[in-house]
Formats: sequence, C-alpha cells, structure tokens
Amino acid sequence: MAVTEKQQEISQAFADAVLGAESPEGSSLVAKVNAAAREHLAEVALPAPKDEEWRFVRLRPLTNTEFVPADEIDASVNEAMVADYAVPEAEGKQLVFVNGRFSTELSDTSGFADEVFVGNLAALDDAPAEVEERLGQIAGYYADDYFLNLNAAGFTDGAVVVVPKDTKVEGVVHLLYISTESSKAYAAHPRNLVLVGQGSKMTMVEDYVGPHSSTYFNNVVNEIAVDASATLHHTKVQRDGQAAYHIGRTAIDLERGATYNSQTISLGAKFSRYDVYANGDAEEIDCTLDGLAVLSGEQVSDTHTVMDHRKAHAGSHQLHKMVLDDKSHAVFNGKIFVQPKAQIIDAYQLNRTLLLSDDAKVNAKPQLEIFADDVKCTHGATIGQLEEDQFFYLKSRGLNERDARNMLVYAFAAEVIETIPVDSVKKALEDAVSQRTSMK
Repeated sequence: MAVTEKQQEISQAFADAVLGAESPEGSSLVAKVNAAAREHLAEVALPAPKDEEWRFVRLRPLTNTEFVPADEIDASVNEAMVADYAVPEAEGKQLVFVNGRFSTELSDTSGFADEVFVGNLAALDDAPAEVEERLGQIAGYYADDYFLNLNAAGFTDGAVVVVPKDTKVEGVVHLLYISTESSKAYAAHPRNLVLVGQGSKMTMVEDYVGPHSSTYFNNVVNEIAVDASATLHHTKVQRDGQAAYHIGRTAIDLERGATYNSQTISLGAKFSRYDVYANGDAEEIDCTLDGLAVLSGEQVSDTHTVMDHRKAHAGSHQLHKMVLDDKSHAVFNGKIFVQPKAQIIDAYQLNRTLLLSDDAKVNAKPQLEIFADDVKCTHGATIGQLEEDQFFYLKSRGLNERDARNMLVYAFAAEVIETIPVDSVKKALEDAVSQRTSMK
C-alpha cells in the first residue's frame, strides 16, 4: 500500500517522539543498525485502518499518546521487586532489564558455563562474530514493518545469548523486563538475540512486568536462530500493566533437524500485538507456536503467526486459545505456508475462543496455503461459550454454579499452560489465570 504524505507525516512525528531527537547511545554495532533503520523509517508508515494485517484493531490510542524515550524515566528497582518475579530454576541465569536497560546490579549470570556467551547489546566489545553476522538479519520477513524499524532505530539494549555447538544449558535462562512507575508515558525498544548452536539445548523464559496504572510502550523484537539438531524451549509471558502497550515481533530461523517449542502467554497490557514468523527453510524441523490470551475489561490482544514450511519432512503445531470477558477483544490470524519443495509436511493449527461475556469480541482468521501435494495439514477455529451439559455434569457431582464455571474456564486455558516446561512459571500462571477468570 502506497504511503501518503499525511501518513508519513504522522508516522515521522510519532517516531520522533518515542525515539527522541538524537540517536541512542549504544555499541558501535548497535549504532550501525540504529542509523540504517532511522533512514528506512522515512520510507515506511504506521499501519492504516485499511491495512489487512491491522484492520480489526485501532492504533489511535497508542499513536495519540505523548511518549518520551524510556531513558528519561527514573529506573529505580530494588532486589525485592525482582524477587517477586524470580524463577527458581533460573538461579545464576537471570538477566534483568529496567525500562529496557540492562541492570548489572540486579542480574545474576554466574550460573552460565564459560563457553556460553551471555551479554547485552549495549556492551558487545567481546561478542562472538556471529552476533554481528546475525543481528538485524533474522527478522528480515518484517523488513518493511513500521514497528520493527522503530525498534531497530531506537533499541540500545537487550539480551544476547550465544550457545556453542553441542552444549546443554542446564536449568532455565530468565530474561526479566521490568517497567517502572512514572507520571510520564514512555517507550522502550528491547531487542533480544538468541543463537543456539548445532546439537545444543536451552530453555528460556522471556518475562514482561510493570505497574498497573502507568502508561508505557514496550516495542520488542526477538531474533532467534536454532541450528541443526538443536532445541530451544521458549516461553514468553506478557503481564504488563493494564495501561501499557506491548508490540512484539519474534523471528525464528530453523536449521535441519531443529526443534523450537514456544508458548506466548498474554495477560496484561491495554493493547498487545504479537507477530511470529518461523522460517522452516530446512528439512526435519519441528516447530510449536502455541499461545494463550486471557483478557478482561477493554483489553485488546492481536496475534499473527506465520509458519513457513520451505523444505520437506517437517512438522509444526499451533494451538492458540483465548478467554475473553467483559468488553475485551481478541484477534487471531494464523498462516501456514507449504512451499513447492516442502513435501511430506504435517502441520496443525487450531484457534479456540471462550467468550465469558456477550460484549466480548473475537476475529479469527486461520489460513492455509499449500503448494505441495504430499502433505497432511489441518486448520480451524471455534468460538463459543461454556456448555450447559458440562455445567450440569459438574453440578450433579456436587459443585455449585460458581465453582463449576471456574473449573471449566481454567480447564480451557490449562491446555496451553500445561505445555510450559518450567514448573515455577507454570504454577505462577495457573494461579494468575485462576485469579483472573474466577467468578467471586
């Protein structure tokens, strides 16, 4: 879609506000990416209401907010606040970022083996060569996306984890992003780069938390590469404050025999948007892109996934569930592409939505495009309310209506939560979802 002069003017004004007048200070590599993206921002624009990928949501509340760069905000966080979100399995492997900036004082990386490179983008003096080779390259699918370019122009920090060949990272890697209380609305642009070498294994939790009433904007990009026969388990938990905005892009490159298993859990934010692109340009990959959104009030969550099968003998699985109460609104658009060379593919995608209110709204659009003939692919979407026969069964076993409802709602959401491979995170989410969905 051609960009009008008016669109470009609005887009540039928003970028100037959230980025600041001067280029951010970072490492020489980061500065190089920032500078190139600032130039490219002049060629792209904020999504318009008629843009197909954005037509069910409105960005005006975001773009009308007067944000300042996060660097202008007081970033005081104490250890007690960090402890509230600790993951015991990640002892010695926790990287903490406050308003998008790495905190040496609050982080603990003492549990990593010497051969694993762990750092942050603002300090990359001794980074492996592949960091420079891959930073800014994996997310090429979103090259003309406004928010990706906004991130590329504005990021100064983020996590860098490079796992060498044939290495198992014990325990869990925890990336904790904390946003702080502020009377000013502010914007941060974290970028994470995760490279898992051939035959290696790692489990990672990416976690976003913040104050309930402050207005802030997390514009996140993840670039992930999983090399041949390697495995990455990746759980993203978004529990930002209820006045926050969260936009996230995750791009994954998969090599032959690689396994990528992910869950994206959306509980917080006034508006959240998730885009995931999995590049299956290799044989024998196994990719899982699951998700759960639990919304209430007037929350909006917009999820878009692309599973791009480009080579043969591969499989993928997507289960996305949404629980909507009050006047909340969810969007799901999942695409599966099976390219001509991708024979013998087993791809599955299902989106299920549970409506707890007559005022809640969902837009579901599963898509399947097949250009090969030897494939097994299924996709679908269901939307409904709690079923009376299930109520009747539980009440016949002695439960009252409130407890029966709470049990059914939790059981619906639990199918995704139970796939999370980190017990403490699973338990925390079980409690959070139960609290959010329970009828008092």
